[in-house]
Amino acid sequence: MGFLLIGFGIFRIITNDSIVSKGVTVNATIADSDGRHRHYLSEESDEKNDYDIVYEYNGKTYTSLILKSDTTIFKPKVVGNSVYIYIDPENPERIALTSTPFGFICVFAGVVAFGAAYMMGYKKRGKV
Repeated sequence: MGFLLIGFGIFRIITNDSIVSKGVTVNATIADSDGRHRHYLSEESDEKNDYDIVYEYNGKTYTSLILKSDTTIFKPKVVGNSVYIYIDPENPERIALTSTPFGFICVFAGVVAFGAAYMMGYKKRGKV
């Protein structure tokens, strides 16, 4: 489990950093705000904890989503707010934010899993 968490976390960090390093900054508009941060009961929810965004690049309009777990640096957004994203100029549907904590959280959880497994093995050896 620890290997999977660390591997996935590193993959997320590398993928995000590669888009940010060569990416183009684009201003996106929040088209839908779902999940537990909804401000109005009348807002429709597709039961995902995300922001649906709309942005333009080279005259073409794209839609995507940003998970709220990746946007802890932002205050909760509502429909119509703007957010800056980075897009891959070669594939404008690939987007990233400047910093997403999810990859680092996965790496940390993987290290904790290794530590817990080591401690359980150490205690087991001590009782034998």
